[in-house]
Amino acid sequence: MSFFNINFKNKKEAGSFGIIGGADGPTAIFIAKKKEQDEFLSQAAEQIAPCERTFKQLEEYLVEKYQAVPHTLLPHELNSLKVNVIMNHFGDVLDKPAPLGKNPTEEELKEYFKNDTSFLQAREYPAEKLGLEMKAYRLPGIESEIKHKKVLRHKKQPAVRNSSYTDEDVIVEMEMKSEYLCAINGGGEVMDDLLLYRGVSEKDIKEKSTRFIAYAYALKHNYPL
Repeated sequence: MSFFNINFKNKKEAGSFGIIGGADGPTAIFIAKKKEQDEFLSQAAEQIAPCERTFKQLEEYLVEKYQAVPHTLLPHELNSLKVNVIMNHFGDVLDKPAPLGKNPTEEELKEYFKNDTSFLQAREYPAEKLGLEMKAYRLPGIESEIKHKKVLRHKKQPAVRNSSYTDEDVIVEMEMKSEYLCAINGGGEVMDDLLLYRGVSEKDIKEKSTRFIAYAYALKHNYPL
């Protein structure tokens, strides 16, 4: 199933780096063209005006426009959502290795990820301790990327169902406290629409926050600056 996460939206554009990981955790880091990104974000900051809406308004918009219906995630899916929220927004509760230097070597990167147990810590960290409010919605009127492209999955059906949704379902996951947002099987169009609706604050623009970066690239995808 395809996942789209605003914190790693378009690794070539939206962030200065992206972490690629497998079952054993992150294994490599790719440095993007930071100069090009900085120039684009500076230009965007000059042209974008504050247009902020609350996360609650975003939830209401999701329900109204897409006829989104509440979706119940399975326990392991809730735990995965919790891990993503903690890793992206509550990293201070995790015991991490000493930060890497400005230009780490390949060996230093390997050593860092070897000693980094953040994922395992986040998986075991109680959501209640952070007061997380996790939600999910299914978008019945939106055709998933996988269904649209007619991608066939050549897998044996598991004896025990391990997912609360199929490849044809578009699911939006939300966490209200951190304002974390993730679309599953929905692709870029739904996420771009949600990002543009939510907008950015003056502080986001000034600080070029993660929210501003996601907003700026959503604008670029739909309305080139």
